[in-house]
Amino acid sequence: MTLSAPAMTNTIDEILEQQVGYCDARVVDLGVTRVLIRANVPNFSGFRYFSRMRRAQPGERAPYELYCIDLDHEHSLDEAVVASYADTSFRGKRFTGGFYLTYHFGAPASLITRGNRHYIAGRNLDRIIWGWYTKYILTVHSFSAGSLHLKAACFAVDGDGTLLVARGSGGKTVLLAQVCQDGATFISNTHSIVDRERIAHGVPTTLRVREDACFGPLVRSRKLQPHLDQDEYIADPALLFPRSGSSARVRNVCIVDYRPEAASAITTLSSAAAYDMFEQFGFPINTYGMKDDVLEFCHGDAEEFLAVYGNAKQQLRELVNGAHCLYVNADMLNPKERARLMKALRH
Repeated sequence: MTLSAPAMTNTIDEILEQQVGYCDARVVDLGVTRVLIRANVPNFSGFRYFSRMRRAQPGERAPYELYCIDLDHEHSLDEAVVASYADTSFRGKRFTGGFYLTYHFGAPASLITRGNRHYIAGRNLDRIIWGWYTKYILTVHSFSAGSLHLKAACFAVDGDGTLLVARGSGGKTVLLAQVCQDGATFISNTHSIVDRERIAHGVPTTLRVREDACFGPLVRSRKLQPHLDQDEYIADPALLFPRSGSSARVRNVCIVDYRPEAASAITTLSSAAAYDMFEQFGFPINTYGMKDDVLEFCHGDAEEFLAVYGNAKQQLRELVNGAHCLYVNADMLNPKERARLMKALRH
């Protein structure tokens, strides 16, 4: 029986919860927090972006919860009715038009928020989970905990942590992979959470790789799952790196800018220059365009938003000012260049 507005006797929350059931429910470990994700489809593909999770127990709860309802699967919902309950926030309205975040577009979806729980009803929900939800939860959780969420990879050498930030296709993932295959300790690929003690905590997600000189053999031999974008694949870091850890104290910050047409360079960078690059390419509010989400998190209060944003920028500035900053334009597939970088990091 299709649900229509006059026939509704339960609340929309109860109806959506009944729809999702426990067809596939898992607790995803994000390092600094946990997310319970429930879906109305078996073997939900949205889980492929996370590297640590377990099956959820009936009735289990978590600090954050996401209920995914794929409208192409069996359901008894009137889409128009569900849409009428969608959030009227900036992000909620964008979802109804098929725009999620940055360059992530897809089918229109309804986002319904209830405290720490989000319901999403739509199609091809992978793009929403990876494109918006993961970034959003890490950002608001960090603000709540007084930590700093960064779009940055992290590895450790002799216990000292190094953060990597780069423009798109700037060589961050190749550098990370090569040094970790050479013995560095892998901490995180895409997201790092830095606390007030300058400890970078890794977020366990899978690695996005391309079929290139660095990852081609792995792509072909492992038959990896495709990522959201064409010619990109997903790999569990455990398949790639012999050593991994959960955190490291930040000693180095590297701005990675691989341009093979330019002269190789591994040079000291001023903290001011490193901060400017980090703010634009590694700071989620700017990098992902999340200012409206953060304003919503601040209850629409501009003064609260400015205080939260200003505090985060100050934390970032203090982090960079206290680090050894490097500019790196070098071919990390070259063992000599890797050795040169490792020497600079230990300086």
